[in-house]
Amino acid sequence: SDGTKKKYLLKTFINFILPFYSIIFKLKENGKTIQKFEKDSNEEERFLNFFGEELKNYIEIKEKGKGETYFKMILIKENIPIPSPNIKQIFLNNRAVYERWLYGFLKEKYPRASWALYIKVPPEEVDVNIHPAKAEVKFKEPSKIITLFQEEKKIFIKVPENAIFPNYKKDYPFVQEALEIPSQRYNFRYLGQISGTFLLFEEGKGLVILDPHSAHERILFENLLEKKKGRQILLTPKVIQLNLDEMEEYKEQEESFKEMGFEIEIAGNKEIRINSTPQIFDPQQAIIFIKEFLNSKKTKNIEEKIISSIACRRAIWFSKILSEQEALNLYLDLKNCKEPNFCPHGRPTFIIFPEEKLLKLFERQTLK
Repeated sequence: SDGTKKKYLLKTFINFILPFYSIIFKLKENGKTIQKFEKDSNEEERFLNFFGEELKNYIEIKEKGKGETYFKMILIKENIPIPSPNIKQIFLNNRAVYERWLYGFLKEKYPRASWALYIKVPPEEVDVNIHPAKAEVKFKEPSKIITLFQEEKKIFIKVPENAIFPNYKKDYPFVQEALEIPSQRYNFRYLGQISGTFLLFEEGKGLVILDPHSAHERILFENLLEKKKGRQILLTPKVIQLNLDEMEEYKEQEESFKEMGFEIEIAGNKEIRINSTPQIFDPQQAIIFIKEFLNSKKTKNIEEKIISSIACRRAIWFSKILSEQEALNLYLDLKNCKEPNFCPHGRPTFIIFPEEKLLKLFERQTLK
């Protein structure tokens, strides 16, 4: 179809425009220039000019190496409050390529981030005869490339045999205070928070360790799903900018947005106007949802996956200090969820150590 052809052409355009930042590019349709890029001074400047200057505060630049072997990576941070482009691309000696080992390494290291990697190595160190179109390559000596990504070695401190461990009642009284909080009207007891991270509860004959971010994410996700059928009209319509690839994708997915409860109209070559949204979104969340939907592979349950991403952004930070009442409310709300054991991404929300497990860990047969 024409839409598929345009997507392929735009992908090819991106693969040339990003690495060759010092060249002027024009994109024309039916003789009319629809986008033009002037010369840029470096890779990140071209990247921001193409994907949007609003990303400037949310990218991280990683560089290493010199001479004929080096890399520069533009990494878009995870869970940013604005839409993020869906790009994971390797540019080897200014060519967009796929290298199985390197791509797998980066996918594991940055599973939810977007990035563009610009890497240069001597041509003789790369085997380009892997794919007929030269789209896939292979490093002849991967170990040389590995060294570019090596980080500082972790230092492990050996605990001496005569080490003196702290007396928690004396040196850390807040721990004892937490242990003495009465159960009040709940059938569990809040014990405290570990260094502003995990929450500890005593319930039944066991210890519950709760991840506050994952728990809150599950609560928000189920609340959002409950509200998604309603629609709200925006008093002030929101106009958002799309790149060319996103605009073509929107035209193909226009009916899908209507089915989800959006009322959107095209406002220009690279703009759409949002007039109404599903009730679950405020205007900014609606923009994030639309951008992520346009940049996501259309797989099964894609709508729920994006809603889970929004819930993740809105959930409390993992390192947030919670009051006793906030911790109790969080645990109670989680207990009322349909699927309380895991967050929408599949991570556990809590782990239970039953009395038997604790006894075994401390090599005891009884608590008495």
